[in-house]
Amino acid sequence: MAYTYTDLIDIGIDMWREGVEVRKTNVDGIFKCITNGHGGYLVDIEKHPELKKYGWSTYNKQINAFEEDYEALKVEWLYPLLVNNEEWYNNLTIDEVIRYETNNKFKSEFPHKGGLEVNRNNKDTEESL
Repeated sequence: MAYTYTDLIDIGIDMWREGVEVRKTNVDGIFKCITNGHGGYLVDIEKHPELKKYGWSTYNKQINAFEEDYEALKVEWLYPLLVNNEEWYNNLTIDEVIRYETNNKFKSEFPHKGGLEVNRNNKDTEESL
């Protein structure tokens, strides 16, 4: 299922119930949503299938929404290029990222900052020890 910029606006309004500004980010398939009171990310889960199990499904099954107060840190954990404050990112811990989870699914899948390659490389190293 494809989507347009208008679709992203509609998904954002459906998610956050107010006027939404949608911006492209420096990561293909991840869009920043900004409103007066809330926001977060809209993620194309066909381009980023690692995030398919996270966030909120939308009526467009290709897009998951990641609300800033709950799920957006997961996107930033995996894609540090989205983060403007390097010091904040360097101090971010996995426990902050999953503070609203009732299980440790994300933590066990992505224990290391910096995305899939970092997590794969660290897992290979841990398994070989």
